[in-house]
Amino acid sequence: MSSFNAERANAIVSAMQDEDNIERIQTYAERLFDRFGITLQPHGQHGLVLHPGEHMLCQLVELPEDGMTLTFSREEALQREEIEFMSWEHPLMIELMELLTHGEMGNNAIATLKLPALPPGTVLLEAIFELNITVPKALQLARYLPSGYIRVLLDPEGRDLSEILAHQPLNQLAQPIKLSTSQNMVRMVRDKVSWQINQAQQIADARLPKLRDQALNALVSDREAAYQRLEALAKVNPAIDESELTAHQEATQILTKGLENARLRLDAVRVIVVSE
Repeated sequence: MSSFNAERANAIVSAMQDEDNIERIQTYAERLFDRFGITLQPHGQHGLVLHPGEHMLCQLVELPEDGMTLTFSREEALQREEIEFMSWEHPLMIELMELLTHGEMGNNAIATLKLPALPPGTVLLEAIFELNITVPKALQLARYLPSGYIRVLLDPEGRDLSEILAHQPLNQLAQPIKLSTSQNMVRMVRDKVSWQINQAQQIADARLPKLRDQALNALVSDREAAYQRLEALAKVNPAIDESELTAHQEATQILTKGLENARLRLDAVRVIVVSE
């Protein structure tokens, strides 16, 4: 309160309001629930009734057996205590997103695309590597990372085309393949893809030091400034004692060590075959 910055505060409030957009989270949540096999029933303009479906992909800890009634409207949730408010921080939403991003579902795919610059039959490999850091989430290490992922797009010779063909344009161009066709195609290109994965790992590993150094520089700059401010406040505010300064230094050491020990993990692979 004593160091209030109106311009920065307004920017934070605006960002929070954007994240709290009802249509955005409702559209995403409905697709997410449906993908995991949860039965959906509309409940008003911004509400849903959820029940475990017969073909759910897995048991969900945060979805009761007798179902759940929820709303995406904060106002409605405040007026009706029996209805749960569904936000990005809701335990069910967090559980599903954790399963989606860290589980095996959707972590490999095969597709085709028409690309005049490449001859038909060319096999491209898109690999996504995640920065694996063993640090408590409460310390929010992700805020210092320029990006939590490294993307590599290789041609048959091992050249990285990720700067030429970005992920979103590739999504628009790629076309899915029937399951029966994809199984035969994977058997045909297995050896080539195995070699490309090894090449992608080497390229990603070579990028890791730069990514790690950027994060370390951001961390050191932020944590040192925060420590100096805390130290200055401790001199004039008796409520801030030595233990807070010590706790800050210990958290900084944990964050620094976590970044220094960060490793890349292959998170997803997409095989793309150029068609005529």
